[in-house]
Formats: sequence, C-alpha cells, structure tokens
Amino acid sequence: MQEHLTYIENNMGRMRYVRLREAALPIGSGVTESTAKNVVNMRGKFSGRRWSVAGLRSVLNLRALLKSNRLSQFWTVFTRRYGVPVDVVCAAA
Repeated sequence: MQEHLTYIENNMGRMRYVRLREAALPIGSGVTESTAKNVVNMRGKFSGRRWSVAGLRSVLNLRALLKSNRLSQFWTVFTRRYGVPVDVVCAAA
C-alpha cells in the first residue's frame, strides 16, 4: 500500500483527470494508439506502398503540422532557412 501512496504523492501534479475530463480531453492512451494504427499503419503500409523510415517520418511530420494548423508558420521558417532566391540560382546556371 505504501508503494501506491508514494506513487500518488510523487505524481500528483500530473494527475489532472477531473480537469481533463471537464475539458473533454482524453485521459488514456487510446487516441494515440488509434492514431498510430490508422494513420501510420494504414497509410504507411498500404498495399503497394514502400517507405523508408526517414521518408515516412517526414510525411507524418508534415501531416502533423498541417493538422495542428502550424504548417504555414513552419513553412515561413523553413523557406527563410533553406530557400535560395531565384536570381542566385539563375546566376549559377
């Protein structure tokens, strides 16, 4: 019993079940597991599709950015860092 009480005392700050439930947020891992099954497995392992680990990870990262409404913010930073002005490319050709 003491082991359980110690666990509760040490993790009290993370046990926000009532507030999460009131906000209609999931408490368990079911949503995450379902997403892994449906998004990763079905899309990544669909018949005829072959992905490298790096390629599938990149596609899933872009999908996460899109679904979280952060793709445009990411794209702004990405193009600033990796973009090359067209005139520079033309001068090199």
